[in-house]
Order: sequence, then C-alpha cells, then structure tokens
Amino acid sequence: MINMAVEIAQANGHRPVLLKAGQWIDDMILDPRHLHLCMLDTPRSAPNVINTVPGYIRGFWYFDRNATRNNSSIRDKKFNAFTINDQNATEFMDLIRSRTIANNQTKFAQAARRPSVIIPDSITIFAQDFNPPRYHKHFLSAQEMIDTAIENRAGRAIYIKPHPNQTSEEMADLRRYHAPENQIWVTDASIHDLMENAALTLSQSSATGFEGYLHHTPAILCGETDFHHIATTCKTTDALASALAQPVITSEYDRYAFWFLRKNLFMPRRAVETRRRILKVYQQMGFDFSEPETPLN
Repeated sequence: MINMAVEIAQANGHRPVLLKAGQWIDDMILDPRHLHLCMLDTPRSAPNVINTVPGYIRGFWYFDRNATRNNSSIRDKKFNAFTINDQNATEFMDLIRSRTIANNQTKFAQAARRPSVIIPDSITIFAQDFNPPRYHKHFLSAQEMIDTAIENRAGRAIYIKPHPNQTSEEMADLRRYHAPENQIWVTDASIHDLMENAALTLSQSSATGFEGYLHHTPAILCGETDFHHIATTCKTTDALASALAQPVITSEYDRYAFWFLRKNLFMPRRAVETRRRILKVYQQMGFDFSEPETPLN
C-alpha cells in the first residue's frame, strides 16, 4: 500500500523521504510544498496529510485524510444497508472468513482452536490497556466494564481475554476475576472460538468488536470507535447494564463489514483499483497528479 502511494507521487515529481516521526513533524506539515503520508495512529489533519496504517482485517488499509482507526473519517459517516447488494456482501465476506476464521487468523497469534470447550451464549470481554487512551475516549474503565458485566450477566458464562500487550500488573488484576466455579474464566483461547460461541462481545474500543462481525456476533462498546454503527455504545454503567440485557442484534453484519472494508478502506491486493483510488485522493487534495504512463507493480 505504501509503495503504491509513494510510487504515484514519485512519478508526479515528488521525491520520497522516509523519516522517523518526532515532535518536529507538525512543523514540517506546515510547509505546503510537501505531501505527508503519516503511518501513525496519531490524528493529524492538514491539507497535505494522509494517514495510512493497516486496518482491523489483514489486507485492508486506511488511506484517510482525517485519521485512522478510532478517529478515522468512517466514524462520522452514515451507514445505509440498502446501498449494499446483499449477495455481493455475503460472497465477499465468505471469502474473508475463509482467510481469517478458517485459518485462525487475526492481528496476534492465537491458541489452537478448541471451540467445544467454550460454553455457548457466553459473554466475551476483550481487555485492553488500563490507562486512558491518548487520542480517543474510553467511557468506562476496564474494571467498571468487567464488574458491570459480572453483575448483569443473567446466568451467562463470562470469558475475559487479556490483550497480548497487557502489563504484568494488569494481568494480575485480571486474574483476580478468574473463578471457574462461578463460570468466569480469564483465558487465552482463540478469539474465533470465543466469538463463535458468544452471545455478545464486550470491550472498550477493541478491534475484536469488528472481527466479531465476521461471526455475526453483536458488539457492546464502552469507548469511541469507527465501527460503532451496528454496535451498542455505552457511556455509563447503567447503560451497559441495560445493553447486556438486550444487545443490538442486526442482520446487517455482512453488509456493514463489506461497506467498511470495501467502500472505505483500501485493498492493495486489487492493485488497479487501489492505484485509481489513491490518485483520486491526491487529486482531491489539490495535487495535479496523473496516472503514470507505465503501470506500477
């Protein structure tokens, strides 16, 4: 993805320079002569800036003039399921499922699949960094979210999946919840086993909420995300308690995921289409770029 974007700019007279981000980056952005491809989740919006990082599903990239992930331009867009062809969406998402779920694939390595050991209709909680995020909001702390889920689970089993980057102190806090005799597990099971058996997923703003859509699993979120459109977002413990009793259930998971991935993110695997879309973004920014005469690899 980065190579395509750089090659098009280079073919139109821009010399690529790879720089490590630092505090000076904001000063450089002020120079209108430059085009900046920021490979960071730090929100930066300027007439000559594009934010580009991998998306939640392997093979898809952000190429966004506002920001990426939680703060991307998708967050404020309206999703209309009726604009998406149902058959196209289902066929495309079946292909994605064949590459991800079938291969136990996600961002981080997963334990071998053992779906039969997970109790059906459970609640799966995906933990994240306990510290407040710098560039987006978490409305509830991890402890508030987990405690509320336990208090309002209505007899359902609970699985708490730590993040691979959890600190030792955070892991110790999470392990205190582990009580198999009370059907509460802190587990390293594959996210696909957990999602396949979950009545819902619960997180602050974890990408696993989006990955759950591949399993047609409802998501409850307690923070800002750009994939909130078919989820339930809770800003208080009372709202979370209500949502746990009746999460939003939709038939639009495939249409939504198709809209998110194909209509908003970029798919470098489809090189001709991706080059055309990159060029269009450059032109919308005011750069007088044209398609290189020699096709790029």
